[in-house]
Amino acid sequence: MTDQFPPPTSPAGPTSQEPASQAELKRQAREAKAIAKANRNWFARHKVLTGMGVAGVVAVSAIAANGGGDEGATTDPPAAAAVADVAVEEDAAVEAPAAGDESASDAATETVAQSNARESAESYLETGAFSESGLVDQLKFEGYSKKDAKYAVNAVDVSWGDEAAESAQSYLETGAFSESGLVDQLEFEGFSSKDATQAVKDSGANWNSEAEESAQSYMDTGSFSESGLVDQLEFEGFTPDQAEHGADSVGL
Repeated sequence: MTDQFPPPTSPAGPTSQEPASQAELKRQAREAKAIAKANRNWFARHKVLTGMGVAGVVAVSAIAANGGGDEGATTDPPAAAAVADVAVEEDAAVEAPAAGDESASDAATETVAQSNARESAESYLETGAFSESGLVDQLKFEGYSKKDAKYAVNAVDVSWGDEAAESAQSYLETGAFSESGLVDQLEFEGFSSKDATQAVKDSGANWNSEAEESAQSYMDTGSFSESGLVDQLEFEGFTPDQAEHGADSVGL
């Protein structure tokens, strides 16, 4: 019986798997190259974003280098300036005297004599009209020294123009005056020419009526001719027309 042997086989050659592996490697290499190129193109197209990213990294690094906001960190210059401004404002508020403190300070440094003189001056002003010099004279008459009297008059809150106006009204209520005669009377009382003139101007007096009253007063105390009464009224400061009117009013 003849022995049976398996048919001869050809020598093992390259399998179909080997060419597939080389193709795969080439394909992967091409893909990697394409990805790298795409990445380079993205950063090239987005330079601004890339720069911002780099700046962010630098800023984070700087913060980390400075201690990340530790307690030892120094105050930013703007914050320090704001603190300095507040300090200056507080110092100014302490140094600047408040409104009305000046009078309180004056009152605190008054002597007893000055305080009494000031209170007397205020009392006189509440009951009558005075010029500045007239009030000083009144206080001196009461026994205060010239220095204390002047201090008191300077310390009171008063308008001498208003005092002149009040005095003018008081004179007109108690007697008859011509316009110039009333100005002279106020100046005699110590008011300035400006305050006296303005007070008489604002008095609202009717000078013809004043001439009538003055003419009647002269007739009540003596005998006058028409011309004599006219001359007397003109001497008192009435105008010729006002004097004639006054003489006519009493029947002359």
